[in-house]
Amino acid sequence: MLYTSNYLSIQSVLFRKNLYDLFGGFNTKLEYLEDWNLWTKYALRCDFKFIDKTTSMYRIPLKITERISRQKKIDAYLSIFCELQNQMIKEFNPEFLIESQKTIIIKLKTLSKVLLKKMRNLRVLYPTYYMIRIKWAKYRK
Repeated sequence: MLYTSNYLSIQSVLFRKNLYDLFGGFNTKLEYLEDWNLWTKYALRCDFKFIDKTTSMYRIPLKITERISRQKKIDAYLSIFCELQNQMIKEFNPEFLIESQKTIIIKLKTLSKVLLKKMRNLRVLYPTYYMIRIKWAKYRK
């Protein structure tokens, strides 16, 4: 529900400092709707609790022209915001994470093969070192 509309006013949400420490705060690239982006980021990582109590009150501009002007700015910014939201949601999608892990595993396997090959070359270049290691291993047993 939070992905489609922002029903949380900025001053009504409380969270622990460690949540901020772990996942960061507002996206400084956003001029508008930064609170919605933050709530989505936190919701992707943990659950929210609802407290049925009024925690704050806010006002809206009395002049209709000012309200319309604000809404136009937000509407114009909404496409940029939605792109960032979709990217963030995609990054935390389990399928995306699984694919990322597979790619990392493949890279690690390739790297370990390269390192193993280099170590074999070292044995040829430095046989005395490896002989000492073998003798030390036998001595420690």
